[in-house]
Amino acid sequence: MRRAALIPLLSLFIAHAAFAIEPLSEEAAMKWLQRMSHALHELNYDGDFVYAHGDQLTAMRIIHANNELGEQERLVSLTGSAREVIRDNDQVTCILPDTRSVIVERKGQSKPGFPYILPKGIKPITDVYHFELGEQGRITGRDAQQVRILPRDEYRYSYHLWLDRETGMLLKAELINGEATVEQFMFTRLEFMKTIPDGLFAPDVDRKDFLSFHHERRKEKEAVATAEQDWRVLDIPAGFELMRHQYQYQTDRMEPVHHLVYSDGLSTVSIFIERLGAEQEPIVGPSPMGAVNAYSTLRENTQITAVGEVPEATVKRMAESVEFRGR
Repeated sequence: MRRAALIPLLSLFIAHAAFAIEPLSEEAAMKWLQRMSHALHELNYDGDFVYAHGDQLTAMRIIHANNELGEQERLVSLTGSAREVIRDNDQVTCILPDTRSVIVERKGQSKPGFPYILPKGIKPITDVYHFELGEQGRITGRDAQQVRILPRDEYRYSYHLWLDRETGMLLKAELINGEATVEQFMFTRLEFMKTIPDGLFAPDVDRKDFLSFHHERRKEKEAVATAEQDWRVLDIPAGFELMRHQYQYQTDRMEPVHHLVYSDGLSTVSIFIERLGAEQEPIVGPSPMGAVNAYSTLRENTQITAVGEVPEATVKRMAESVEFRGR
């Protein structure tokens, strides 16, 4: 009798212990991610990494510094054309030798090329993502801790990250759709430095005869309630919110292209709504581009395209639910 009574009690104890351990594991994973965010932006480092997406493999060098002048970064392509991206705080300079041009613009919400995946706030995304610690191992000769960011539904990717145990620096990242890896990045050489010589931020390319283009970011319309928009997305996966609604005017068009940006705090989906011209051919259906998926549909003479680093099901669901409602 005592043995029979003990088994349910043990089962109840184990169940409560597992319930207690899971939040602790998630909290520990979130602390690791906060360390990673600090390391990416605050440390001085010089390294080479490989970036694989689709059937393309790119090798790059990154030099990063944070000092009294702010944050500086230089990305240099080590394969293909000798392209460079130099960031000085929020000013980004793209040097493109293949087109003999230089583009200067403000960083805004864009990513300069290095995989900064972590949002400023982690807790708001815990409704749609789960965080957990994974295995330990070695990456680029350094002890690493794996952290997994797992979606709670099928409308976003998983992130498997390996962080340097000493500094929290991101050493390797995999973007996973179900069981398939759709994008990955890994350092092959990484050196932390006390200071970065100014000369390392000077471009290697002689650009004296390059064409220079300076782009000022257009003022964006403030985020507004969906009910106030003519165009709206009626079927939105949980966690995604409208961040901004821009209007892009083209010189040969009377009507603007609507650009709606939705985000769940980690993944972003852009929706473009454009009235087709007489000579424009409509596009219908999916267009996968590695980790990025696009889906296009047609509403009378209006082209609707959803694009994002999310599974195809997400962009299809959102694109097909776009409707026009006049005020």
